[in-house]
This record gives sequence, structure tokens and C-alpha cells, in this order.
Amino acid sequence: MDPTTPGMDVPSAVLQETQARFIRRDPEREACLQRLNVGGPLAAESPERVEARLTRLGVPQPEAQAVAQGEADVKSVAQHLPEDIRLTAERVLGANDLVNVGYLDQARSCSRAVCRVVIRDSRGRTQGFGTGWLCSPQVMVTNNHVLGDTQTARQSVIEFDYELRGDGTLLERTTFALDPERLFLTSEELDYTFVAVQGDPSGFGWLPLYGSADKNVLGEALSIIQHPSGEPKQVALRENRLVDRLPDFLHYETDTAPGSSGSPVFNDAWEVVALHHSGVPRRNDQGQVLKRNGQPLRTGDSGDQIAWVANEGVRVSRLLEDLQSRTDAQGKALVQDILSPVRPPLIGSPQVSPRGPVLAHAPATAAQADPSEAQAARVIDLGTLSAGADGALTVPVTLKFQVQAPETKPAPRPEPAPQPEPLPDDGPDTGTDSGPLTPPPPHTPQPGGERPYLPADDAQQAERYYAGVTAQTPQARSPQARFLALSQLLTRTHKAQPRYNPSGEVYPWVDVWPDGKLRSIYSASEHDPQEFIAADLAAQERRERLAAQEGLDVDTLEDAVPYNCEHVVPQSWYAKREPMRGDLHHLFSCEPNCNSFRGNTPYFDFPDYGEALRTDCGKREPGEFEPANGKGAVARATLYFLLRYPGVIRTYSERHLQTLLGWHRADPPGDWERHRNAAIFERQGNRNPLIDHPEWAEEIAFEEGLGR
Repeated sequence: MDPTTPGMDVPSAVLQETQARFIRRDPEREACLQRLNVGGPLAAESPERVEARLTRLGVPQPEAQAVAQGEADVKSVAQHLPEDIRLTAERVLGANDLVNVGYLDQARSCSRAVCRVVIRDSRGRTQGFGTGWLCSPQVMVTNNHVLGDTQTARQSVIEFDYELRGDGTLLERTTFALDPERLFLTSEELDYTFVAVQGDPSGFGWLPLYGSADKNVLGEALSIIQHPSGEPKQVALRENRLVDRLPDFLHYETDTAPGSSGSPVFNDAWEVVALHHSGVPRRNDQGQVLKRNGQPLRTGDSGDQIAWVANEGVRVSRLLEDLQSRTDAQGKALVQDILSPVRPPLIGSPQVSPRGPVLAHAPATAAQADPSEAQAARVIDLGTLSAGADGALTVPVTLKFQVQAPETKPAPRPEPAPQPEPLPDDGPDTGTDSGPLTPPPPHTPQPGGERPYLPADDAQQAERYYAGVTAQTPQARSPQARFLALSQLLTRTHKAQPRYNPSGEVYPWVDVWPDGKLRSIYSASEHDPQEFIAADLAAQERRERLAAQEGLDVDTLEDAVPYNCEHVVPQSWYAKREPMRGDLHHLFSCEPNCNSFRGNTPYFDFPDYGEALRTDCGKREPGEFEPANGKGAVARATLYFLLRYPGVIRTYSERHLQTLLGWHRADPPGDWERHRNAAIFERQGNRNPLIDHPEWAEEIAFEEGLGR
């Protein structure tokens, strides 16, 4: 695989080829955009394609032809059609932007088949992330630059349900290993990989691939379901236009990020039209990739800062054409499943559970039907479904209805792939995302009140929390295995993920010292919690007022009107993304002058620090900063971040780790940090192992968490 451009997970060669195609098509695309902006899809697309698209949506052929030829208005024709066909036809041709609630049901149903691809090396270390989806009951598709060979596929896994519930907590994910021995077909030219999945993932449904050419028109809104940067599943919904169609690729406007490689691109009827694989970054005259602020992208910058011009996906029809022509695909039953698609129907209405809505696909045949697996109260046995080349289903006349008995126990989910030693999940599932900055409620306990500063049973809670790690066999206690086990534990138990809100989350209780005061992390100056809360609320009001006056986003003004809060791992290193931005383990009280003095520079240990001229905040030189106080605490917070978010920090190297470990040893945790750890455990559900077990620092391969 080619090396990647700094800040991006897409190989440089792929980006360059994508940009070259985009530039070559400048005249055609500009002409198309002019027609789209003036007359919509009807002005930009050929009458034949418009007619075929409307017919596919269910518009009778005579009416579809009349609209395509300009002899009838789409709204006048659509008003006589069933509502679902009317709305879709009007949306596709730009005559209506409304969607019915069933549209969201379709989106939720399709999202179940989308998975996060966790790319691992031979030692099980996470190297990166991508997105993929099931395109048949047993086969997953992603990009070649995500899984380029059988060895990488064999080492990697896919995760379903890695997403947030409505209350902001994470669902329990299900992991499957891949089975490249059964099927592995890849193409560097078209940037695709089809690979078999171990076990039975079909309970998550699948997104079939239809080869017909009438699945989209220029100007049609597209949607992408994705795991951007490996984050929980997200959707870029309908704010994306198809702007150009090439023989092998589609160009469209959409919101994607590193890690979105391999995502399915949907038309407005929720059919997959492309395999997303690359963006087109804006460049300057020197060929440098530019950030949204117009500055060149530098090593360590996040891909979220890039100014993207457009995005490119591989056409589904081209994928299927290539599959059919491959000699190594002939006669394989799994390939036939891909080429002869059957869409699993959506069963019933959303089933509301305490954790949020659950939508289920039904398997395609009666033999696969399982009412418990589908989590639906009613299962419709449609018998054997057959599909034509365009994906139209032929359904037997006889319908059988099976009603799930109330006392029926749910069937187990598909058996997940073998995982490392089981780890405990004792962390409390508490709290929800914080809203706008608000002062703490009047009943917030303060030191000396009813709420103990350090819970008496905190040591016992910590012992239970790490039970699975401490119980590992000697063979599993290598530094790399210890890193992986703790990383998985911290991630899995991080159930509540409060958004960044220092006035509501940090100052009232988490960062309070035993005397009831706050201490600025770098200068150690003392402050009353209410002082910082009031100052931050005033700063928030000022930001909102300035944002309204200047038409800016509130967050863009944080540097100009900062909070009294320090991110030990600077926000620019991960583009202010949640949950990293609001993770309480690396948030500390800090006056704005020390916050600004440090900037986004890495920590450093100056040999002459004791004799050097410095401020109350510490010493800073270009690219290096050593704080005057709090070295042990910020070191442990940074090491926690490496465990919780491996691969995100790209600014540090192994020499920086030695500095952090040295500070950790020289300044061990006290009651203040133990209080922070207990309070954050209660709020978020996870802990910092360097506070609970300082001795473990020598037994963990922290270099596994460094971005490469």
C-alpha cells in the first residue's frame, strides 16, 4: 500500500488518481452543475435516464416518459401516485425535500448491515479503521486500501452495532473475524475487497448490490452510513448531490472523514450506488493539501481539518461487472450470492426498548427465519424469494404468519469471533451527554458535605474493575497484551460520554481538591469553583453573541474567548471530536493564560529547566512545553489517552513516552487524583489504570497507542 498523506488514512496514490480524474472532468462537471443549479436533475440528465429512474421508483411508464420529455410536471403526475412513490419521485427530481417517517426506518434498517473494520497487525495491535458492509449473508465488502491482502484480513475483525443509543451511551458491539480462505477477492484498480465472514452475521441484514443503470440521476441526493475515523456509526443524510458520473466512478458532495473508506453510498431509495473510497482534497499551487483555514496540512494535523472539494465512490454496476469477469470468482457459491441479490425485507415497526429503538431485518428465506434473532413480534415467511437483474423480487402467493409467543426466550446472537481473555464490565452506565454550559444544580455535593470526597469502597470497586486483567495467565501478560487488554476495558466501560462542558462536568466536583478549591494544573494557583463556573458561563455568552454577530460557529471562537480548562491532549490533535473532547480523564482546571502559553505543543523535559527563565506556567520553546506543576497528573492523563484512543496521537514518539513515564514515577498520584478517578468512574464508567496501579506503567507497551 502506498504511504498515506499526513492526516489522512487514504494512500497517497489513491488520492492523486482521484484528484486527476476530478480535474480531467472539470469542464463536464462545471457544465452539469450549471444545469443542476438552474433546472435541477431534469435539466442535467438525459430524458432516457430520467424515465428509467422514475420507472424504477414505481411511476407508470407513460407518466415517467411524459415527465422526462417535459410534457408533464412531476408534481401533477406524482399527486395521483401512492404517497411513498410520490415523495420519492419528487425528492429525486428536486421538487420536494420532505421525507416520511418510513424513510428513517429504512435508514435504520440499512445501518445495521454497516460495520466498523478494525485493521490489526500480526500481534493484534490496532493499525487503523475503515468501514464495510455485508453485501450478502456471508460476505463483507470494503476498500482494497483498507484490506489489501489475505494476511491483513485474517488478522482484522469487523464490529457491528458500534454506535450510540439515543441517550448517548454505546451499544454492546458484536465482533466477527474474517475468513479469507473461503473468499477473498480484491482489486487495486477499482479499490474493492470482498471477503467472507466467519460465523453467521446474517442477523444484521445485508445490503444487496444491483447492477442496473437506473439507480440514480445527476443531482440526486445521496447518503452515506459510515464510521468516520473509527468513531461510532454516523450518517451523512441527503445533503450530498451526485455531480458527475464516470465509467467506473461517481463524484458527489458529502461529509466524510478518514475511516469512512469502504462506506456504502445510497440513493434516495436506500439502494447502494457506490463504494466510497476517497476524497478530493483542495491543494495550493505547490500541490500541498490545504486545511479549511487555507493553511497547508502538516504532520499531526487531523483529516477532519482538510478542505475537501468532492468525494469519489466506485460504481456498484462496475463492481459487479468486474466480479463477473474474474476467473477466480467463477463457480463460487458466495460470489453467486453477491451477483444474484436478495434484499432482506424490513419486518414490522420499530420495537422500542429501554436502550432505544431496534429495527430488524428478516432473513431472505424461510429456512433462515428466526423470530427471536429478528427481535420482532411477527415474522412473515415469504418462502423462497427470487430476484431479477434489477433487484425486483418475485414473491410466492402463499403467506404464512408466525406469532412469537410471549414466553419465548430470545435466541442468542450470532457467536462472536474469539476474543482476548474476557474482561469485566462493572463500570456503571451513568449519565448522558451534557448540554450547553450550565451552572451545577443547587444540590451538587461539595467537600465536607454528605458526599464523601473519596468513596470508602473505591479500592474494592477498582479491584472488581480490573479483575479480568489481573486474572490473565502469565503467557498473556506481555506488555503488548497488557496494553490491548486495558485498551479494550477502558473503551468498553466508557458507557457515558459527556460532551465538553467544563462548568457542568469539571469544576463543580471532578477537579476539586480536598480543601474545596480548584488548582490550575500548570501554575497551581488556587481558585474557587464558582469563580471558574461564572467566568466560563460569561465566556460562553460572549462567544454566542459574537457568533451571532459574525455568522460563525460558537466553537470556532473558543481560542478567542477560552474556557478555564486544559485538554492535556490538545483538541487540534483530534479536531475537537467527541468523545475525546469531553473525556474527563484529560480535562483539568487551568487559567486561559497558561492554556494559551502551552498551546498545542507536546510535553518536553528541558535539561536546564531548573535554571531557565520561565513563567508561572512553565517553559515553552517552539514545539516543546514543560509545565511548572502537575507533571505526574498530566503524564498519567496522556498515558490514559493512549490506552483509550490508540492511534489518535500522532505528534508523540517513543522518546516522549520516556518523558511521560519519568514524570509519572517522580510524581505519584495522591488523594486529589484518586478522587478525580473515582468521580470520573462514577460519571463515565471507566478508570485511569495509572492512578489505580502506578506500578503497571512499567508493564504496558504504550508505544502501541502511538499513531504511525
